[in-house]
Amino acid sequence: MIFPTGNAEGALPAPAGVVPNLAHPTRTVWTANIVTQALCLSIVGVFMSLRIYVRTSVTKNFGKDDWLCILGWILAIGYSVTALIMGHFGGGINQWEVPENQIESFGKTVYVTMVLYGPCAFFIKASILIFLTRVFAPFRRAVIGIYIFIGFMLAYYLPVIIIKAMICRPVEVFWDDDTPGKCFNQRALILADSVISVLSDLIIFALPLPLASDLHMPLKRKLRVAAVFSAGGLACISSIIRLIDIVHNGTSPNQTLVFMRVNLWGIAEVNIGLICACLPTLPAFYKHHFKHASQDASGYAEYNSTGRSIEMMRSKSKKNDDDELSGANSLPDYGSEENVLITDKAPHAMLETSVHGNAPSQNNTPRKTSVDDQHTIMKTVEVHQTFD
Repeated sequence: MIFPTGNAEGALPAPAGVVPNLAHPTRTVWTANIVTQALCLSIVGVFMSLRIYVRTSVTKNFGKDDWLCILGWILAIGYSVTALIMGHFGGGINQWEVPENQIESFGKTVYVTMVLYGPCAFFIKASILIFLTRVFAPFRRAVIGIYIFIGFMLAYYLPVIIIKAMICRPVEVFWDDDTPGKCFNQRALILADSVISVLSDLIIFALPLPLASDLHMPLKRKLRVAAVFSAGGLACISSIIRLIDIVHNGTSPNQTLVFMRVNLWGIAEVNIGLICACLPTLPAFYKHHFKHASQDASGYAEYNSTGRSIEMMRSKSKKNDDDELSGANSLPDYGSEENVLITDKAPHAMLETSVHGNAPSQNNTPRKTSVDDQHTIMKTVEVHQTFD
């Protein structure tokens, strides 16, 4: 960014006792913006590339949550690029050290980021929630609740996006005070967005904890599953700090500095969300490329009976045992992230088999599965045994 010298004036009168320096302004937040965008674009790009690779080439179960995540990623890239442009026009610098002729361009970038934030956050959160419905499919009530929650978020974000896009009539009023027209309360809209973001982030952070506690697996693995899905706690921290900043400084006239700071917390929130959405694919990537033994060091079990393992997740409310067995082929194969995350050794699944005679190479197929309670993850394994 090139700053003018000479007698150029800042876009805001400096506070008493402060001498503005337009040629060499204080760049603390401006520099933080450059570093943040570089980290977000590179690190999230790696995570997203791994996710797409795993879903298309390893587990081969590319689905709705992937499309939602990609849409959120595209918008997040636009969010970061716009923030960099915002920095070029004085974002992250005290407004009394920003040339007055740059404020209109700064206002245009504010408008773009304000419109981008909502759909970007929605697509990322919806992607995480859709994946949760796949992993915790046996918990029917929880799955229904997740879909209802997604519906509530959509019912909020859709009208708010429209309102933001039409925040002023005409839109030019938003960045040009000399244009006649009217505007909605910008601070109220951003504040409402922040409150909804905090609440939704907290729900997404807390949701996997009780569900993971009901999984029929060792405590160590429950904690690992909960940790993978609850890493979004960092996103909660970002959204809470963003809300506090808006409440405390939203009315400050020093908008080039304040809004950039608020914007950085929003960018941190959505990019942390993207990383959290990609984390469940990493075990499948690691297992596919670095672990080929029947039991890896992390304790993931691999069932090699006839070269194929059927991982079933069923609840007590299923029709009957025969329906469960006949529907096994429609379930995800072992390579899916759901199975890698929750797969466990057989003692936690009650499996009964019947043996007919003592002839060699008798095939023993599961005859019956039983469930101790409604929240048990069942595993049905096809086994072949040979008797001498």
